[in-house]
Amino acid sequence: MEDSNIIENEQKELSLEEIIEIKNKLQDDAIDAWYNNNCVGTLNLYTGAGKTFCFFKALYKVWPKGDKLSDVWFCSETLAREYDVRVEAEKFGMIYGKNPLEDFNIRFDSYQSVHKLK
Repeated sequence: MEDSNIIENEQKELSLEEIIEIKNKLQDDAIDAWYNNNCVGTLNLYTGAGKTFCFFKALYKVWPKGDKLSDVWFCSETLAREYDVRVEAEKFGMIYGKNPLEDFNIRFDSYQSVHKLK
């Protein structure tokens, strides 16, 4: 076999810009699929794909100018995630010029708390 026919297992190192572009497209495609399914569905994305950013993008897809009149619930396994979401909201604001914590009335609850509501 000639060397040109051998494919070696080389990994290309991506630049930060390329990584951001890939993640942004993945997030946008996921939100578009969810939106086109009447806003029904679950995002099944890998760790680090930006599921919290998807949450923010979904809010702005449904309410482009924000909505402070309605409660938006962010439910997670623990209320400690609220801190993470607040940090991510600040990052989102720096990137997109919109802060979801300022534009939406986001309420934080755990799955256990919401499960008890009737």
